[in-house]
Amino acid sequence: MIMDLKYILRRYTFAGEIKGIIPKINLIIDETKSILFNMPSGNRRIIWQGPKGDLAINYYDSIGCFRAEIVDLHMLDVELKNKENPLILDLGANQGFATLWFKYNYPGAIIHAYEPVPKSAGTIIENVIDNEYQDITIHIEGISDKAGQMNIYKPIGGAGLGDSICPPEDHQERYETEKIKLINLDPVLKKTKKIDLLKIDVEGGEYPVLKNCSFWKKADKIIIEFHDNFKKEMGYDGIDFIKLIKKAGFKMDKKVGEGAVYVYYFSKQ
Repeated sequence: MIMDLKYILRRYTFAGEIKGIIPKINLIIDETKSILFNMPSGNRRIIWQGPKGDLAINYYDSIGCFRAEIVDLHMLDVELKNKENPLILDLGANQGFATLWFKYNYPGAIIHAYEPVPKSAGTIIENVIDNEYQDITIHIEGISDKAGQMNIYKPIGGAGLGDSICPPEDHQERYETEKIKLINLDPVLKKTKKIDLLKIDVEGGEYPVLKNCSFWKKADKIIIEFHDNFKKEMGYDGIDFIKLIKKAGFKMDKKVGEGAVYVYYFSKQ
């Protein structure tokens, strides 16, 4: 409970770091609605006054996770060998918070953001345009081991958080479905020799990708969020994916998180 309280306080603290009185008030109201009633905020735009300059952020639900998880808990911080123009892949980009953070910290980065839900991908596009960022390509596609189309299950009012190709076990009335496009990145990245940073947060889709694809082995650094609640449903319950990644020549640097969110960090040995 203490850790949960800290997490909530971090989300509210964010109001003091954005420009304008009205955006501050809206953020406090939105976070309260999100925490107490799981209600989305609607479309919002704020200017965050960060340590390296201002950052425009568009979103359509809670923004608190940006402050709590990305800024405060440093869950996307990683030291890259190539600091000038690293190639970064953001798989499961959602509304683009990770993409923004990577570009904010590595201005010369070449980023490919993959997000299959058009509404979320549209928000990434808005964020890229508002910050006048270059060398960011948004792909309205999901990542899997097989190309094709599939239904994605989206929690109603969830703003892309928790969207998954795995059907819900219960309370199906709380979800809506949308047809999305899936691709296999192996042929796309066939000529790519090195990926400086690979971030994977694809709500269960990480398992077929790690098991049956090879492009991820080209990464120098990997940040991945595992979703154990989907592992059995997808038929991968008997596989130790930490060992699988290590066997490919990676070492696990750390595991970071609080509550239900844990992120694993790997680097090429």
